[in-house]
Amino acid sequence: MRSKHLLHFHNHISELNTHYSHLLFISQEFLTQNGEKISRYSESETIEVFSENIYARQFNVKLKDFPKEYENTKQFLIRSLFLLSYFQLEIYLKDIYFFLNGFIHILPDLTPKISALTQLTKHGVLNSVDKETLNTIEYLKLRRNTIVHRDESHIAQGTISDFIKKNGKSLNKYWQSAEKDQEKNKSKPKVPKIKSLDFSFSKADSLYRFTNDEVIDILNLLRYFSELVDNCILKTVGNDKLTEHITIEFDQIYENDSRVQASDNETREKKFNHYLMMFYGTTQKELEN
Repeated sequence: MRSKHLLHFHNHISELNTHYSHLLFISQEFLTQNGEKISRYSESETIEVFSENIYARQFNVKLKDFPKEYENTKQFLIRSLFLLSYFQLEIYLKDIYFFLNGFIHILPDLTPKISALTQLTKHGVLNSVDKETLNTIEYLKLRRNTIVHRDESHIAQGTISDFIKKNGKSLNKYWQSAEKDQEKNKSKPKVPKIKSLDFSFSKADSLYRFTNDEVIDILNLLRYFSELVDNCILKTVGNDKLTEHITIEFDQIYENDSRVQASDNETREKKFNHYLMMFYGTTQKELEN
């Protein structure tokens, strides 16, 4: 089972990845299709060779610089994807925090200096999430902060440098063995396989720049972590309260549909199970168990 908030978060991450892949495809295809032209007119500028392109003057560089500009653009897109993805995680955490507090009414109001993740951890909601996974998200947060607030030459300094020295190697070791260790707890979401991300790299270029595989690793980690959080939230709320909440939500949506609202109605049961599967990834039978 999942919350609606998790579904929205995963959809946003997938959308970001799709747009990123689309732009990469277009850029690479342009280089492939125009490789000979770029080589032949290497000293010419875009406005001369691609005069019919309405953006040629806006992006007016020598054709020999296209490969370098492509790489710079790709890095910009990757950094943007990373920043937006982490921003979406923060939105999800706030949404699920307010969702939970609507049931338990004990969590304090959030402030700019105290995040939803901090409060969920502090109040024991995420006790089943291991320290290494929380440290992984802390690493991503620190990397996000340094990219936003520092230029590339100073990115590998301060808090993130200290964090990497203290935790980098242990995080690499943890994720290398995490897949094998998952057999001990089959109730967890599937642990992602980390192919490229190295938590021990502390040089400026390794923190500011990303490879394609690193981006995939990061997106998979964000999905995995959000699933862990979601499991904790739903477990804290409990099936009885969730069933009551979803039933009220369903009835409000279909309040004007007489076929659905009729008691002992097969149409209602089908609609309700369809609703459960679409937005919550479960069925009425599973909720009752």
